[in-house]
Amino acid sequence: MRGAMRSVIPGARRLAAAVALLLSPVAACECGETLSAVRGAVSGQLCDAETGAGVPDLPVAMTLGDGSRRDVVTDARGSFVATGLPPGDAVISATVADDDVRELAVEVVPQQTTVITDPACRELPGHAGAGGIEGTICNRHTGALVTDALIVLQLANGQLASTTTDADGHFSLANVPAGQQLLTVQAAGFQRSFLVDVAANAITELDLGSDCFPTNANAGTLSGSFCDAAGGPLVGAAVSATDAAGDERTDVTDTDGAFFLNALAPGPASVRVVRAPDVSETLAATVLAGEDVVVAASPGALSCEGGGDDGETGRIEGTLCAPDGETSLAQATVYIVRGDGTRAQTTTDANGHFVLQNAPAGAQVLHVEKGSFSATIDVVVPVNGTLSIPAQDCEVDLGGVRIAVVTGEWDDVGTVLLDVGVPAGDITTFEGFSSGTSWVTTLLENPATLASYDIVFINCGADTIEAIESPSALANLRQFVTDGGSVYTSDLTYDLIEAAFPSFIDFLGDDTVLQDAVQGEIADALPAVVSDAALAGALGTTNVSIAYPYGFAVMQSASSGVRVYIRGDAPLWTGGSLSNVPHTAGFTVGAGNVIYTSFHQEPGVNATLEQVLRLLMFEL
Repeated sequence: MRGAMRSVIPGARRLAAAVALLLSPVAACECGETLSAVRGAVSGQLCDAETGAGVPDLPVAMTLGDGSRRDVVTDARGSFVATGLPPGDAVISATVADDDVRELAVEVVPQQTTVITDPACRELPGHAGAGGIEGTICNRHTGALVTDALIVLQLANGQLASTTTDADGHFSLANVPAGQQLLTVQAAGFQRSFLVDVAANAITELDLGSDCFPTNANAGTLSGSFCDAAGGPLVGAAVSATDAAGDERTDVTDTDGAFFLNALAPGPASVRVVRAPDVSETLAATVLAGEDVVVAASPGALSCEGGGDDGETGRIEGTLCAPDGETSLAQATVYIVRGDGTRAQTTTDANGHFVLQNAPAGAQVLHVEKGSFSATIDVVVPVNGTLSIPAQDCEVDLGGVRIAVVTGEWDDVGTVLLDVGVPAGDITTFEGFSSGTSWVTTLLENPATLASYDIVFINCGADTIEAIESPSALANLRQFVTDGGSVYTSDLTYDLIEAAFPSFIDFLGDDTVLQDAVQGEIADALPAVVSDAALAGALGTTNVSIAYPYGFAVMQSASSGVRVYIRGDAPLWTGGSLSNVPHTAGFTVGAGNVIYTSFHQEPGVNATLEQVLRLLMFEL
């Protein structure tokens, strides 16, 4: 038992919200706008003047435009972020050392994140066991430098390190932990991921910008993908081609083992593939003017093996989306099973686009998998050619997933599911409040019924008290997820997540008091940061504005195994604010997933948040 609990009954939420508004400083605003609607955010890094390295665990004081003060602490990389700040000129100060008091001026802009640059931060890494990555990115399909691209590293501790490319397509990341790191480049119409070996106290170059100019009609391109000795993608190999005119073009294979070389003179070309210490191959190719030629791999060396009955292969490219024709299937797995049981496989980018190299030629079944959803598409792969799936045919039939939706008083997840194209026949609705048999009895306390579903959505405002006080309901829910089921809950349903999965998310307040975490103040547009690289790429932004029309349940922190999708400050109606806490988080238990979000979806309140929910649905 969780001890004495107090409940929030249906309808009391609005009364509590009204009381919170009266107690909040927002009520004192005479301009008619809520304070949250005009707030901004600031992020940055503070560094040691001698080493140039970020200073961890450093107290940072912010004197804000309205005369108030905000205190934050830097993380392990010396970085910090503060949201929900009043607009205007502000001063950021920190005592880096006894004789080094740092002050930086910054302007807080409404609903934007201002990034400060500490002159003491230098590109050379300063942390022991850390290095740096810098480079230049070229989109060789267009022959243009990739500017304003988001560069993201997903670190082992769950945090993101990110920056953007400048007007010259150049980027730099410092204080990156040594070892192999996954770096993703995301921009409009462009996404590639690379494994980068970061050496301690050194800068690793990822130079993809050499000879960055478009291919004219008198030149051609070479492309392809290679595999290593184990049959997986050949990642991080240098691929260079010397064309008939003696000019050389270079690229690096990405996480799909793929490369692309452009602006090559027609005629015979020599292609060199090198990755120390295991790969050094020279291949022959013929460049054709105005065409892309797929370079054939060396049999037994760079070949991914498999193919049609004759071992012949081709390529498939296209874009995949949900049945609504709008929601991209980002990070979906796309594959064809070869005759020997192995796979030709790839992953869609943030826009749902994919290129599947070395697909077995002939009539094949293309498999698409994303979370609990899967589909198959019958295709015919041309020998040494490319099958293109037109953008207008991006919709994938995602029927067959069994979904239970528990209704609430504020959320309307069922409408979002229908809007994204989930067939109504795949959705079963359980009334969150019922005068008869409760949803807890019919669903959670009935393991056979619960196991008949793939995903359970529990709307904010559903009555969860009975479930929290039922050991069998909690045990069945844990087993459901462990066996591969997924659960999505929001806001007031947090008590159920806290009771069933107590070790993942730390909610504000007394864990033995029902609804004690519901201390977030009302906010029309609370600034927040999309801290998950995949979600940020699919949204096309790292900044979102969250609507909290009734306040919200506050998460204080999450364990290291939790995937935090969105972070931001949490202003409290009781006074004060928590800095940079999770607002949407997910975790894995056994074979299944759980996602909890402090905000919920009410149709028409916030189009961006509705898109977040559509994308998160495919994480389940």
